[in-house]
Amino acid sequence: MLVSTGVIVTGLTLYSFIPLNYLSQTPVVQSPSLDGGGDKLVVWVEARQFVWVFKYPQGFTSVNKLVLPTDTLVEFKVTSNDVWHAFGIPYFKVKIDAIPGVVNSVWIKTPSKPGSYGYVWCYELCGAGHSIMRASVEVVDRGSFEGWVKSMGGG
Repeated sequence: MLVSTGVIVTGLTLYSFIPLNYLSQTPVVQSPSLDGGGDKLVVWVEARQFVWVFKYPQGFTSVNKLVLPTDTLVEFKVTSNDVWHAFGIPYFKVKIDAIPGVVNSVWIKTPSKPGSYGYVWCYELCGAGHSIMRASVEVVDRGSFEGWVKSMGGG
């Protein structure tokens, strides 16, 4: 009985290692960051009581609104400036801790269809305003994304 349990647990552990390893590593992308033509975008995420601040490589920030281009690999570099938070987007099935002084990374591939994809939520009880700590997630086509970047003062 003990041996069969050990075999089952070991088998399940090894079987789950492959997808978990895949999720923990950002894929290599041939072109540079999305600063005018690449297919990868790096967004810095800073959690604050009780807002999300998104810093884009084009030199601007957005508060509580995450806008992403379609068909793009997006890497989130996540940290906090005050207490522990947890950055999560249910639609994309990602969640990672936001810890002061630590930068954690998680990535997604945005869908090819523009639209609203729910919210970024905080999954760590971070204070009295925890329940209102959310940011909208919008995926737009490349042209609309470039227009939004310009309207935000990015270059």
